[in-house]
Amino acid sequence: MGLLIHIGGDMNLDKKKCIINWCLVALISLACLTGTTPGIWAQEQPVELLEISPVPSIEPEGTIVPLVFDGKGRIDRLDGEEIVVGDRLRRLTGSALFYTKLGKVSNRDLFHQGDLVGYLKNKHNEITAVYKLK
Repeated sequence: MGLLIHIGGDMNLDKKKCIINWCLVALISLACLTGTTPGIWAQEQPVELLEISPVPSIEPEGTIVPLVFDGKGRIDRLDGEEIVVGDRLRRLTGSALFYTKLGKVSNRDLFHQGDLVGYLKNKHNEITAVYKLK
């Protein structure tokens, strides 16, 4: 809301001062009616923004499904410490985990030839996690 007052050049100085004083009293009265004081306007500090950390993709019930896999394909063979996915033989780590489509820990016995999976590898090119995709 803006207030524009034009005080003509033909008025004497005392009348101009009186009008300006009346406007100031009116503005202060309006500020008091709205529950704020002019002193607060001049003392407001900028709001400090908080940092937000990135959050991993979380599915319902606290399960986590990666957004990117190191590899995907159909299981050709799964036995012992090896898995063949898309005609590539990969070694499983001793602690490799198997997950359902929703990212819940699953039993390795529920994975079969023909299942579409995604997997994650460690720096030694061994599979650490297998996710059932379909």
